[in-house]
Amino acid sequence: MARRQGTGFAVWCAAMMLLSTGISVEARDWARYTSANFTVYSDARPATVELLLNQFEVFRVIALVQLGLPWQQPENQRLVILMYDSGKDFHRTGVGAAVGGFYTNIAAGPRMVMGPGGDTASTREILYHEYTHYLFFQHSTFNYPRWYLEGIADVLSSAVIRKDGVVIGAMPRNRKLILDYLGFLDIEDLVALRDRGGIASDFQYRFYATAWALTHYLLINSAFENKELAAQTTEYLQRYHNGEDPLAVFEETFGMTPARMTSVVRNYLTKSKIPAVKWNKPDYAGGIVRTEITDNEKNYVIADVIAGMAHRKETEEVALEYLSSPNPADPYYAEIQSLRAIMLNHRQDAEAASIAASALKAGPDNAVVLANLAHYEWDRYTDAAAKSLPVPLALDNAEEYARKAIALDKLYGGSYRFLADIQVMRKQINPAIETLVAADNLFPYNTDYRVRLVKVLLDAQRPDLAKPFVKSLIGAVHTETGRRRFSTLLEQIDSGNVDMSIFEPQEGEEAGEE
Repeated sequence: MARRQGTGFAVWCAAMMLLSTGISVEARDWARYTSANFTVYSDARPATVELLLNQFEVFRVIALVQLGLPWQQPENQRLVILMYDSGKDFHRTGVGAAVGGFYTNIAAGPRMVMGPGGDTASTREILYHEYTHYLFFQHSTFNYPRWYLEGIADVLSSAVIRKDGVVIGAMPRNRKLILDYLGFLDIEDLVALRDRGGIASDFQYRFYATAWALTHYLLINSAFENKELAAQTTEYLQRYHNGEDPLAVFEETFGMTPARMTSVVRNYLTKSKIPAVKWNKPDYAGGIVRTEITDNEKNYVIADVIAGMAHRKETEEVALEYLSSPNPADPYYAEIQSLRAIMLNHRQDAEAASIAASALKAGPDNAVVLANLAHYEWDRYTDAAAKSLPVPLALDNAEEYARKAIALDKLYGGSYRFLADIQVMRKQINPAIETLVAADNLFPYNTDYRVRLVKVLLDAQRPDLAKPFVKSLIGAVHTETGRRRFSTLLEQIDSGNVDMSIFEPQEGEEAGEE
């Protein structure tokens, strides 16, 4: 999760978007709740958690139907949500006091985190927005324009789930503030991803707000005043996917210039009441199972999220605190020890080796444990190699653990990265490509695998194979730095002059930003 210095308006908007309110003083034990497509860990009241799960299951169906994607089959991974009822653990994740919730990808998969009082309309907008991105990338192989990805995520994020139906179309609170305060972005600039200068964050905020406005007009208005818009939008998306020029196709498809469309959408937003669509509420009949969990499981799940976001040493120290006193007799002891080994090794603690050995002894056939131990052994190898020191068997162990973890559970994503890195290290380029393609197919929402695949393909002098993945990354990555990087890389591929230094961290960019 990137943190940037923004304008005063940006900081104010962020606070308004994610303001956290209310902290429960009643302590409750943590439990695990599972539905067909989600798992929630929480210390909140069971009724509160069950309502959240039911609403997310309903939102998933509505979103996939609106996106024109299949909804009948369950996800290949349950998305995990941590829902805190008290502030103590939530604010130890390192987020600011004004944040009510966030979304992140860790090695184990996607995670949503909701703070105390975070079950509000503002926080749901953020989480529904991010979940829509997840559904796009998980279920569709289309290459969508960035404005459409962001616009439809915003349109769907406004969903209000009621007993009698689901209403979609309200203006997200933060987008109205931006349009009123900063103004509209010309749709030509929106479609061409063209920043004409000025404050970068202002362009970004105007881009999101205008993307919402255009997408709302194309999708929601088509149900009321101009039914041709739906077919025109479908044609535009298909031609964009086919690689045609975005601006030329826009004018041909919609029968007007982007400048004219800017005026049309501006006028559309001046209506006294913009339209909304009401869907029949689908019934979720999959059931919800509540399971009491041990402190080991609770502490591992929390620490795994914190460790997965650990861009700062102090954040990793917090994760270690959760893992400091595991009960060897309870489940998740092996998982805790394997994660501890990674972080103890990061700080050169001599105890890491014995902790890793205890993890392997306790969980020799546990995919999570083996994936963590592959990480541990890879770190040992790379740290020693940087110092020209021998580390017997570290690389072999890392490969063995990664392969066994994948064989035990191919849907646990923690091992693919390390297996691919080892294969690259050993000049096994085709196997590395196969590993990364497999990971990208299983976990397309996690752009890290696609970025690594692009790099391996370019190193192998196959820019023709890399180019489609680079194009998809322009829309898929979640930061302006990443989008600029892959737009530049696409230009370099077209010019036949790729500079591989583009993959190196840039000044002002935090690790893990993408």
